[in-house]
Amino acid sequence: MNSIGLHPERESIVIPSMSKIGPAAAAVGQYRILGDVELHPSAENIVKLLKYLFGAPTTVQDGASGRYKHTFDPSDVLKYGTFYKLPDMPGVTTNALQYTSVIVTEGSLEAALGDPVTLTFTCLGQKDAKVTAPTLGTIPTVRQFFSLDGKVYWDLAQTVEIANIDSISCSYAREIPDDFYSMNDVFLKGFIPGVATFDGEMDLLFTDWIAYEKFWGATGAPVASPTPVALDIDFKGETLGGTGDWEKYRLRIQAPKVLLKSIDDPVEARDKVMQTVAFEAYRGLIDSTEVLTRWTLYNKIATA
Repeated sequence: MNSIGLHPERESIVIPSMSKIGPAAAAVGQYRILGDVELHPSAENIVKLLKYLFGAPTTVQDGASGRYKHTFDPSDVLKYGTFYKLPDMPGVTTNALQYTSVIVTEGSLEAALGDPVTLTFTCLGQKDAKVTAPTLGTIPTVRQFFSLDGKVYWDLAQTVEIANIDSISCSYAREIPDDFYSMNDVFLKGFIPGVATFDGEMDLLFTDWIAYEKFWGATGAPVASPTPVALDIDFKGETLGGTGDWEKYRLRIQAPKVLLKSIDDPVEARDKVMQTVAFEAYRGLIDSTEVLTRWTLYNKIATA
């Protein structure tokens, strides 16, 4: 875990006044929990957070071996949980901050050449309280993913690898209008799911014309209606012990239909020429299921 930024915020209701000395009156307003949780992801330390972002996964087992595949497709059935923040400080270790009814509204992944992968979860919750510190659970020991664990492909069959990639970032976000309040209560009553988006960009060393051809939809110039491409981002870590897809601990991010929105390749002095390609996904089919994006984990955790 890199950082935990969850915190309460309270709005105020102010009665304005013509007087220069200030408002005539004020009262407390709506209350909510906001903030980010940032970590270096492994195949096991993000299971719950992905559940709070996408909803419950579909989980299957590799025979009776204790290896599991968790498939997260975006769902309108929200899952939310209780978070605890335990400050490791003298005098406060017996208590913890408890955040209730927390969901994740956005998950943003960053992977750059020579760096560990970073995943940031943006959260929204109902309220907080000081409670007795709970017993610390089992901390995953599986190694986190590094950029060198990752490969990116132009297709879901993983036949066309983007060999010259320098970095990639992507974000799945679901707007949650935080206006589900009642007139007689300052706390959130629930969550109303909004429209989901999945987008991002990647930096490529300009060694060939494939990115332009994908952007144009043709080999030599843009066409009016280019065929959408697919993106498959695949991180494989330590040995999981199986074969094929189950060989290693794994995080796989797929987008079946992607619109390439822009491509930029500035030339500066004698610097290497990099292409920055921005993309935005819309719904397509993966295994006969229509999804905006699909995130899949391979690990040894039986239940998300």
